[in-house]
Amino acid sequence: MRVFDSRKIELITVFLFLACSNIFGAEPINNNSGKRTTYSNPVITDFTYHDSSIIDGEDGYIYSFVSRIVPRVPDKKYVFNQVNIFRSRDMVTWEFYKPAFLENDVAFLNDKKKNRFIWAPNVIHYKGKYLLFVSLRYTIQDVKIAVLESDSIGKDFKFNNVLVSTSSKDVNAKVDSEELIDPFPISDGKNLYLFYGSFRKDRKGRNMETKEKTAVYVVKLVNKDGVWQKEGNPIFVTDYYEGICVIKRKGKFHLFGTCGSWRNNTYQIGYVIIAVKGYHLYHSKGYRQKAC
Repeated sequence: MRVFDSRKIELITVFLFLACSNIFGAEPINNNSGKRTTYSNPVITDFTYHDSSIIDGEDGYIYSFVSRIVPRVPDKKYVFNQVNIFRSRDMVTWEFYKPAFLENDVAFLNDKKKNRFIWAPNVIHYKGKYLLFVSLRYTIQDVKIAVLESDSIGKDFKFNNVLVSTSSKDVNAKVDSEELIDPFPISDGKNLYLFYGSFRKDRKGRNMETKEKTAVYVVKLVNKDGVWQKEGNPIFVTDYYEGICVIKRKGKFHLFGTCGSWRNNTYQIGYVIIAVKGYHLYHSKGYRQKAC
């Protein structure tokens, strides 16, 4: 079960360090016994990959769900428009496990003639089910965050429902925000919430929409007759816009997100606290840090 205890945070921290520190070009060092004592990065050497979401499978493996893998060697399996799963017993030696789902099970991806993309997977174990949240994009007018479901990581995830969408065709999921990205589900022990972000600026640094439309939002999720859906309208949290991570501590959600332009040194990490009272969320204005 995915919980944000100290052990889980340490695992995530170690993985992020191992995955990102390859820029230093470290090489493994062997002691006299011939065993590896330190490890070079990246730890997944056969593929380039991003948007890793880690979960303890409680079967001896740690699983990493990633999007958009590209093989470093030509004979490796390559499933581009998909979420793929790697696994490891020690957080250092990783192997490709399987695609998370069959593409035909996600109708949005079936139109091969059009550029339809999936990225930013986030997986949790909640009430006996594994829930996989993904961002789906065709155009800015048709971006969604959907959830897939499985009884186990070893089984193919099945499409459950679209939770939030910019498309008017998704009547029950339509929200007034743009470029829905980076879903982050988290439970307060009783209810399930979905945090998500959105781009605010284009590649030239110009605002695409008002801050209130492109920001970090949170919405409560409910399950009705086996189908997940949002309850009510999303709550505006902050004008940070991507790379969301949320940790629950002492009855509050501590949210980390990025803002500024990723093209220069204005890109930075912001911090916001969201309070929970009576299983309802409200913004702790006194704790809100200055936005970018």
